[in-house]
Amino acid sequence: MANGDALIETKSPGYVLRVLPETIDTVRFQRLVEGGGVDNRRSALALWNERPLVEFAYEEWAQSHIRRIENLHAKAVEMLASAELEDGRAVEVPGLVQGLIEREPLREEPRRLLMLALYRSGR
Repeated sequence: MANGDALIETKSPGYVLRVLPETIDTVRFQRLVEGGGVDNRRSALALWNERPLVEFAYEEWAQSHIRRIENLHAKAVEMLASAELEDGRAVEVPGLVQGLIEREPLREEPRRLLMLALYRSGR
């Protein structure tokens, strides 16, 4: 099948899978995060499923992609938490940053945001 609507195309020596970028979760996630805004970041984080590319976790070629997506996730959490603090919703922040602190205990920004949120919410 080599017409313009084909999803699978026959191409020597095998096949090519043609996929629109919007149908790939990691691409949608990245576009939402980079698009800015609280709603976009909430939508991006709603797509998150613990680990990106989990089926390729032990493949060498996937490691840089996994790390890039994990870093983008961490930045999205931090940006959303900062926005929540700026909007006076400090009580929302601990739930946002706790998982990130557990996964990346040496990352400083989530801890700073957590301490600030706890202070502002009287805890």
